[in-house]
Amino acid sequence: MTPSIRSMLCAVTLFCVFSGSFLCGQGFPDIVYELEEGSTILDDCLCDRAPIVVPIRGTMVLKRLPVRIVGELYSIRELSFQSLDPASGAKFEVTASGTYYRKASEPDMNSMTLDATVNGVSGIMIATELVEARGKFPRIDIKIAEGSGPARDPLHIYELQIAAEPVWEDVRYEVVEGSFEPFKGSFFFDDCDICGRPTIPLPITGSFVLRHLIEDAANPVQQFKVVDLALKTIREGFPRYVVTGDGTYTRGGEVAFLESLRLDVSVNQEKGIVLDSGKVPVPEGVLFPEIQIHLEQENPPSPVHVFRLDLFARPSSAPLTREFRRGDANADGTGDISDAVFVLLWRFQGGSNPPCLEAADINGDGQHDLADAVFLLVHLFQGGDEPPSPGLTSCGSLKQPVFGCDSYSC
Repeated sequence: MTPSIRSMLCAVTLFCVFSGSFLCGQGFPDIVYELEEGSTILDDCLCDRAPIVVPIRGTMVLKRLPVRIVGELYSIRELSFQSLDPASGAKFEVTASGTYYRKASEPDMNSMTLDATVNGVSGIMIATELVEARGKFPRIDIKIAEGSGPARDPLHIYELQIAAEPVWEDVRYEVVEGSFEPFKGSFFFDDCDICGRPTIPLPITGSFVLRHLIEDAANPVQQFKVVDLALKTIREGFPRYVVTGDGTYTRGGEVAFLESLRLDVSVNQEKGIVLDSGKVPVPEGVLFPEIQIHLEQENPPSPVHVFRLDLFARPSSAPLTREFRRGDANADGTGDISDAVFVLLWRFQGGSNPPCLEAADINGDGQHDLADAVFLLVHLFQGGDEPPSPGLTSCGSLKQPVFGCDSYSC
């Protein structure tokens, strides 16, 4: 940390201690971070011993400080992890507090200073000067080490590689299926802007996850990330469309209350399609967390196919993820001929619905039809391919489910 930033931090700390002022960070939220794969502790030695490098996992809490500097200064507290190297038997128990500084520029620069306690030894200063950020904030990926001066303990010189992401607040949303009488809900459109054919609304259903990003009390706009978007049209007798992807959603404003939704999607495996609402007023009568918004394809390559989306969605009571076996359509815990029969009875004889729709999409093509039963029979009796991820023999979940899974016991 540079001397000017260190001086500023000392001044803020003293002011907070003696004044108890509300300015000391109470207006900014705590941001809980989780250390990811790639985080390590290195224990070096000014001797013949080889350096010990051990993976670490743990958490830390960042809180932005209200100081007037070029950039953003955060306090770090509650950094804690334990790690054991099976090869050497080396064990590390670490707690720390300190600061993280970010200077938004081209390129972004950042620095970190920690006052750490390692295996009961306190007062270990691990830091780095201002360096180019690796990764886009709020992700933190930085290497910090004990100073280059005289060694504090020649037998133990520590270095930390910190790779961390905030622990986001995730909410799963269900898309409200479109209906014609009355005309409301979610619809997908594949329009031709030059050939005069009528616009055909295709009811669409599916889900996505809305992830609340870091919120700054001084910023009147809430920011969200849309992940695991998976939609499908369901109008019989018309082409089937499967839409997957992610995007961003914002709402708020200093002058007018506006919202915007921008999605980067694939439509039936065609990638790179951008659907954007622009900044628009929130429809009258729609109260957040419900979302109702119209999106247009940005810069379609041809006017013959222009995609549009009327999206109406609300939070779901279903869990964010559910594990299942693909191919176990009747959810009895095994994959056998009874599952193929179950799918055939469901699709062609009015049989009961599968408890887990994802499990019944046996070939993983985003549809429920005869091909699913055939795929399973070929696999079971002719050595055909195993059903796609998560497979038939073990439970697993999908990052981007297409149909969702209401019930399945593993």
